[in-house]
Amino acid sequence: MLANVLGGVHHFLGPLWGVITFLLLQDVLSSFIENWWLFFAPIVMVLALFSPHGLHGLYQRFFRRPRYTLVSDGIPSRPTSIRRYDPGSFDKVKIGPILEVRKLSRNFGAVVTANEIDLQINSRGLHSLIGPNGAGKTTFFNMLSGVLSPSAGRVYFEGRDITRTSVHQRARMGIGRSFQIVRIFPRLSAFENVRIAVQVGTSGRFVFWKDAYGIEELNQRTWTLLDTVGLADRAETLCENLAHGEQRLLEIAVTLAIKSKVLLLDEPLAGLAEHDRQIITDLIVRLSKEHAVFLVEHDIDRVLAISDRITVLHNGRLIADGAPAEIARNPEVIAAYLGKQHSFGRPGAAAGRVAAEEAGASSAPLLDLSGLSGGYAGSRILNGINLEVRAGEVVAILGRNGVGKTTTLRAILGSCDVSSGDIRFDGQSLVGMPSHEINRKGVSIVPEGRRLFPNLTVAENLRLAMRPGGEPVEEVYKLFPKLRERRDVKAQYLSGGERQMVAIGRVLMAPSRLILLDEPFEGLAPAVVDDIMAAIIKLRSRASLVLVEHDASAILDVADRAYVLVNGGVVFQGAAAVLAADQALQAKYLGIAHEEVEPAQGRVRKL
Repeated sequence: MLANVLGGVHHFLGPLWGVITFLLLQDVLSSFIENWWLFFAPIVMVLALFSPHGLHGLYQRFFRRPRYTLVSDGIPSRPTSIRRYDPGSFDKVKIGPILEVRKLSRNFGAVVTANEIDLQINSRGLHSLIGPNGAGKTTFFNMLSGVLSPSAGRVYFEGRDITRTSVHQRARMGIGRSFQIVRIFPRLSAFENVRIAVQVGTSGRFVFWKDAYGIEELNQRTWTLLDTVGLADRAETLCENLAHGEQRLLEIAVTLAIKSKVLLLDEPLAGLAEHDRQIITDLIVRLSKEHAVFLVEHDIDRVLAISDRITVLHNGRLIADGAPAEIARNPEVIAAYLGKQHSFGRPGAAAGRVAAEEAGASSAPLLDLSGLSGGYAGSRILNGINLEVRAGEVVAILGRNGVGKTTTLRAILGSCDVSSGDIRFDGQSLVGMPSHEINRKGVSIVPEGRRLFPNLTVAENLRLAMRPGGEPVEEVYKLFPKLRERRDVKAQYLSGGERQMVAIGRVLMAPSRLILLDEPFEGLAPAVVDDIMAAIIKLRSRASLVLVEHDASAILDVADRAYVLVNGGVVFQGAAAVLAADQALQAKYLGIAHEEVEPAQGRVRKL
């Protein structure tokens, strides 16, 4: 581990450089002082602060090589003709069940997350798994893929008992999986991510002295997979610079690269705008013609429209299984999954909005973005954004994926490059200020993906963020009573909704005047969205809020004002109620239909 820190993990020689550096420093320092490690430790700390990527990162800076690649010459050239994806060239699978579980159960102490589940998944078709947050869907996926061992029951793949088979062995057998939170190599290109997965499935994967890009068959298959998911034109792009929807597509390509017969897709549409949802939905439907696709998804309308079969879990039990039409009429499913009716336009929201209008009518902006432009590594994402947030106000930032919503939040927090413009918080410029100092001035974020410490309990995650002036833990438990019951449970065992509650509670543990929430409803069931929405309404009395969302209907009822971004610029700013009432405007800027706009030239619709 120490060698990796010193040398850097983004080059295969990094650990070797780290070992050499460690031995040299040990030899030199020990010749001067017996307790040489007292000097060695500060050297490691300084290197970690000023070159997080180790000695290789210093090399990259010195020689001005801004990106890490597996080879020095970039990716292989794109062929003039890309072969069509043909799953029929893989091992043939028989018609009928390919994956089966019998009496599958799992418990964590007294908590039962799977209770004697019996299920068969056919070798072709789209089979969906739905249920409210905490129903046990992800736990079930973890047992199918081998991440978790069941407490009881058996798992069979192609008639073979794989209950105790490891994750990597199941992957080689043909069980591929995507995750709720995208898991790709962010500092590698899209091509490199897929090529690694392709190479893993070949007999020559351990022949490390050969140039992998010199093997034409690997290159052809990589280009085929990228073209299948629509990313051939983005092959050279670093994954950290891909839009969220493109990262989801890439993860599916990686899953296909290992010649998967069963695709376990865990909420692939979470956090995506409608346009991206439709692209990925079409891809999933196409793949289900030749693969067994087992899908977990909260978009119930879409699931009912595209699925061949639907299974419903609730409290770890299988409560329904059948055709979409049967599931849609099942009263137990309706009660368990949908819960109470949405009440976003509740009186509390209206009262908070009136108070904010009265308080902010004559006050100076708490947050003021003026002419903000910037991005990452020379890539310009934001184009002259002007945005204001006043005390006690809720502001919504809307737009499709990849338009700059999250980048705007990162710019406010000082974690992306600002090329021009200014960011002022309470009259003071934040440009160039480190993120931790910005946070101490009262700006906090609930990040997309929650970012909890998985091996710490709920209470430990909350206490870790505690600072003088923040809310006591009891206030968080009052806001989210369920967390009191789960306070001793590790974050990795929480449902998506529970993790979001912890992420919101965490920002309250430090004194905050402005809270940024990035996709707070991503991947949540409707009943849980109600709980999170009620908490957000209560939060507005404690701090100003900025909500980033792709779904306008989710937040316009509680927002005071809204901004819509397209191509990194503001194309609409005004009262949230105006945008909520203008369906044509929403369709133009947020729907599938798209007209090119040029926000950088100042063509902004303001109401």
